[in-house]
Amino acid sequence: MREASNSSSWARVAMKRSLLFLALLGVARTAAAAQCPIFYTRGGEAFGRSATRTPLLLGGLETAACRSGGSPCDRSSTWYEYCRYEYCRFDPASNRFPVCNEQQRALALGVASRLYNGGPTQLEPCHLYNQLQGRTLWLIGDSHTKQLFDSLRCFMIDFWDQRECAPSPDPDLMAHLDDLPAMRAEAKCIHLLGSGRVCYVSAVLGTSLVNSPDVSDDGVLPLLRNWFARPEDIFIVQFGPWHEKYGEQGMAAYEQALEALGAYYKSTKDKWPNLLFRETPLSHAHNAAEAGCLPAPQGWALNYTDGRLMLDIPPSARVSSAVSAAAVSLVQGGALAAPARRILPKYGLPVMGGFDYSVPLHEGHVGVRGAGPLDCLHYCSPGLPEIAVYEVWRWLAVRVAPIDAPDTSFGPGAAECAPPLV
Repeated sequence: MREASNSSSWARVAMKRSLLFLALLGVARTAAAAQCPIFYTRGGEAFGRSATRTPLLLGGLETAACRSGGSPCDRSSTWYEYCRYEYCRFDPASNRFPVCNEQQRALALGVASRLYNGGPTQLEPCHLYNQLQGRTLWLIGDSHTKQLFDSLRCFMIDFWDQRECAPSPDPDLMAHLDDLPAMRAEAKCIHLLGSGRVCYVSAVLGTSLVNSPDVSDDGVLPLLRNWFARPEDIFIVQFGPWHEKYGEQGMAAYEQALEALGAYYKSTKDKWPNLLFRETPLSHAHNAAEAGCLPAPQGWALNYTDGRLMLDIPPSARVSSAVSAAAVSLVQGGALAAPARRILPKYGLPVMGGFDYSVPLHEGHVGVRGAGPLDCLHYCSPGLPEIAVYEVWRWLAVRVAPIDAPDTSFGPGAAECAPPLV
């Protein structure tokens, strides 16, 4: 039952893809050096790939020297304390996003160093900064997307002025965006230096995105596009866990939401081409006896070059049919990623990875934080959420061209930055 994981042709394709992204990182680094307003060094040397340096994406910003316009970056705001993992750690009394301990950091660094030939360890904030000038990156989804937003704004901490802004200063528009089914919406943005924004909009149900009579303008996406967004903007959506918690009925609605999203993309992509669906990472089973999260069922292996799972059950192995079926289900994407991979390509809607390389990170969850139930749903930082930041850049680098002459009037002006609703 072992897949042809060692097939020379398959391996060559995977290697070529990884080398392409490493080449793109090199091109991006050259462009960033010429255009970037922020420059990082350690020990007087520019950052690059080094086995002795913590990658910027995985906590290296803590110790990197930062300069802006020839002067040291101002790191006096409370947001720097929020984003400095060294000072957060595992603090049960803290409401900051979960922070990995040393063992979890090492685990995530090990995955990042191998994944896509180490691409995540080479990412720099300027790579994303140049990609986002003159447009808004809309991150739409549940708490997994909120963690991605947190990780992205901490990775780009020196590229915004530490003000959270509402997507619009119009309170009436914000009231419409706030009124969503299942859970009160949360919407906030950071304004990047120069121009461009990154915005998070919580929408826990896929059925709220399009064709929804319970949402203004028939859905979150039409509402954003009619009143908040521009055609050059980028939309990354993620949903699923809230559907899964409602059982068979919820999963039926999940598949219907995927079909509706795909059809909406197909009918609007000529004007709004930059829409991606992001897979939800695996929620590992609870190990309540040891207050931890269990490994995924055996019978799989991760190809780090391509970031994809494959079956790995030797023909001579004596495994039960249940174990075999669990491995096949896992490789196909589990309960949430598998339907997305089956449905969305019919409409040409790209599916961004995130499930497969979460499978080996069962020890990278939030776990027990001193209060509340065991959490094997969310992942700590720096870890999987930061690897997801690289995945975002990886997809944008080949699918969304930077704007040659960004609209500089679209920036962090005081009139545009109204505080988000609380």
